[in-house]
Amino acid sequence: MIASDLLDGLIARGFKQYSRLGAILDPISDKLIIGALAMYFTIKGFIPVWLFTILIIREAGILGFSLPMLKKGVIPKTVIWGRLTPFFWGISFVLLTVELRKAAMLLMFAALTLSIFSAGIYYTEYKKVMGGKS
Repeated sequence: MIASDLLDGLIARGFKQYSRLGAILDPISDKLIIGALAMYFTIKGFIPVWLFTILIIREAGILGFSLPMLKKGVIPKTVIWGRLTPFFWGISFVLLTVELRKAAMLLMFAALTLSIFSAGIYYTEYKKVMGGKS
């Protein structure tokens, strides 16, 4: 699913296709896929609960920032760090699947760092759009 999402995005950009609905649904889809996979691997004991918790708080926070912005008619801009985040999580899940756990954990920590960094960027945009209100 992650690979098809990436391919879909590349094709859309290549043909310069954009839709408001796609801009809203694509990030939600990413969050659902990553969240479901993270939950699965946490239940299986491959991901520590604290890491899963941070991931879910981040994803819920991003959605929480996005909803008031959408109500104002603003679609949150994606940043490269935010686009790389689900990619890194996805690759780490693939590595877990093929039992390369050490490599997966290293990549997960990179994904976690990107997750926190990009959340800060999204929060800054949210505050700017919402007039400094948090």
